[in-house]
Amino acid sequence: MRIFRELGERVESRWRATHYDSAAFITIACEALTEAGLPDRVAPLEIVQWVFGTTDLPQQPDLEARFGNPPITLYAAPRFYIDAYFWLDGSTSIHQHAFSGAFQVLDGSSLHSRFRFRQEQAVSSHFRIGQVELDSVELLARGAVRPIHPGGDLIHSLFHLDRPSTSVVIRTSSVPSTLPQWDYYPPGVALNPFLKDPLLTRQLQTASLLLCMRHPETDRLLADLMTKADLHTSFALLDLVYAHQQRDALEQRFVGATDRFAGLLAFTQNQPLAARFPQVFEEKERKHNIILRRDIVTRPEHRFLLALLLNVPDRQRVLDLVRERYPDENPVDTIVGWVIDLSQTRALHSREPNVLGIDSIDDGFLFALECLLKGLSPAEIRAAYVEENHTQPDPTDLGHQLDRVRTSSLFKGLFRPS
Repeated sequence: MRIFRELGERVESRWRATHYDSAAFITIACEALTEAGLPDRVAPLEIVQWVFGTTDLPQQPDLEARFGNPPITLYAAPRFYIDAYFWLDGSTSIHQHAFSGAFQVLDGSSLHSRFRFRQEQAVSSHFRIGQVELDSVELLARGAVRPIHPGGDLIHSLFHLDRPSTSVVIRTSSVPSTLPQWDYYPPGVALNPFLKDPLLTRQLQTASLLLCMRHPETDRLLADLMTKADLHTSFALLDLVYAHQQRDALEQRFVGATDRFAGLLAFTQNQPLAARFPQVFEEKERKHNIILRRDIVTRPEHRFLLALLLNVPDRQRVLDLVRERYPDENPVDTIVGWVIDLSQTRALHSREPNVLGIDSIDDGFLFALECLLKGLSPAEIRAAYVEENHTQPDPTDLGHQLDRVRTSSLFKGLFRPS
């Protein structure tokens, strides 16, 4: 496309003037995207039409579409290229990059989260144990430009609030000194998702074969593999079994389907370095539950709430982001109002009481939610109850309602149980 060819030639000219100084590329890419004004000059559908109409695509580095739905390379130079990424799925993994550049939101909006990783143990060259910590969260509107730093200087995830969303990336090829390119699993596992280890790959492929066949020897064979597996292989096998269990609804009906994962996880319980594995999969379960609910919710403000609960495990930051997106509204009242709306909505053919999957969202639950969102102390909660109801609260009932909110599938990432 002409507009991206001009953009690429501009970047090439400016970078060549620095003698291809790698440190200068990020600034050049950010400035070029800002100056080009792409969101006002090209629509995502024009890119789709161009792909259908051309017979001469630039070289496509990610032909397997491992990142994007799909990624389309629009311009390719010897040292860098320009991609457009279409996103149907809401979220990218927590990851870092082995390249430099910049990205721009071409269409839609995104929730951009940045993280730190505090390494505790380098188990191997491709597997680490540590602590994943949220650093910052921001809303990116259409046209927003952000730099891409290689390596651990940018550990981030993007949750795309609109479906589809489109982003444009100007990026170098891989920087060898920043390899491998890590993926992070809260609260504390990092691995190289691009590792091409023949033994690990074939073992996982064969395990998948057994799971898909529902072979009667599956549990015995997988257990045998776990007894001999290194930590990386153990985690990868658990992740495979967990993912298979989540996507195969029919599997849930078989006796032992749930116990399979628990049984395999038990093989790691005496390994100190695997102590975070149960927490990793508990977090995966929490996110999976919210993603399933977000898929059946249609109103933008309700989808925004679920996006926040999925990605922002911090009460004050959630309130700040709601206030930023809806500046004329009280964020606590707004969230409680959304919960009331969703508590009165049921999914078609679902046995759950509402799309939130929470039983009895009554006045007591809503009062507890409001108090926790405000960050009130126990004494302040009791005082608020007296002011609202003109009577002293039943400590047992009030404690029960607070615990229901803190431990619910949606809010347990936001409030810690007492």
